Amino acid sequence: MALENLGNLDHETADALRELLEINIDSSKGFRQAADTIEDERTAGLFREFAQQRERFAHELRDTLQVARVEIEEKGSALGAAHRWWLDLRGKLAGGDAGAVLDEAERGENHITEKYERVLPRVAGNPLNDVLLEQYAEIKRARDRIHALRDTERAS
Repeated sequence: MALENLGNLDHETADALRELLEINIDSSKGFRQAADTIEDERTAGLFREFAQQRERFAHELRDTLQVARVEIEEKGSALGAAHRWWLDLRGKLAGGDAGAVLDEAERGENHITEKYERVLPRVAGNPLNDVLLEQYAEIKRARDRIHALRDTERAS
């Protein structure tokens, strides 16, 4: 079995990369919506930072898929739209309560982390492995920051 490279991605790997593109688009939109929902400006600023990070990740993935000549659709997923709706609803019901929004943001971060963990073994030895490992590490740091903020919010 030959190692994959950008010129010969198999169908399953290409699909997995499309999923990562979609989930980063969803995540960016979700963080922007959360920033608009939450009343705490410090947390809103952090969410805007994460939204920009996910836009950068989506751009990197889009470029990689184009180099690999993989057809892409950039719309985000139905699941992502449902998640953003739930995030908005929880934020409004809780009056922009940071704890409720942080709970939902952490749930979303756990989901995106799991997606990366499923894809990373597929790209071991592939040139895009380094890109995905870097994105994964940044996502885990973001998840840890959200978790710490959530714990601080609960303690206050």
